[in-house]
Amino acid sequence: MGNEEMQQTNTVGARSQLRAELRGVEVQYENLLLAHTSFPKADEMNVDIRHWIELVMTNYRLFCGPSWSNADLGAGGKIGVAESTLDVRTHQIYDASVPSD
Repeated sequence: MGNEEMQQTNTVGARSQLRAELRGVEVQYENLLLAHTSFPKADEMNVDIRHWIELVMTNYRLFCGPSWSNADLGAGGKIGVAESTLDVRTHQIYDASVPSD
């Protein structure tokens, strides 16, 4: 394996690891929000939830942009990033929006 091939392999591995770590942060952040914040009503805004959404979308635009390849992202590539971005855990959001007794 030549020097250029090794550098490319190292870059792909580092980018794949970065993607996995950032996805883990997104999920932890989401879980904390759902556990400790109330879901806003239609006429309200929750700044924390909005910030989380902006974070997820910033990551989505980065990973699905032209400077990242499918190989950089690991299993699923850009389609996997899109699917995980759309995974809003509908049941958890529904549970968060229903008033408790």
